[in-house]
Amino acid sequence: MIRLMELEFNNPDNSLEIWLKRVIELDWNIAVERFQDQWIVWSGDQDVLRTDSYEAVEAFLYGLSLAYTIIPEDMFARFRDEINNG
Repeated sequence: MIRLMELEFNNPDNSLEIWLKRVIELDWNIAVERFQDQWIVWSGDQDVLRTDSYEAVEAFLYGLSLAYTIIPEDMFARFRDEINNG
């Protein structure tokens, strides 16, 4: 299993890695695994995506990251604190 920040992405400007920092701050515990002919994206012990295409994995992670990137910093900080502190 590959942990989120160990993945190699096809984006020369590293924007995905920057965006994924917000996902990490929310403790999604994302990991990606190649099993037989499928890619599986995990959040903790729950699989959230199964696909035969690594490009679909990248698209999923871009979408997840983008959703959090557009939230203003002060709102994100409150959201993060609420999520992480229960």
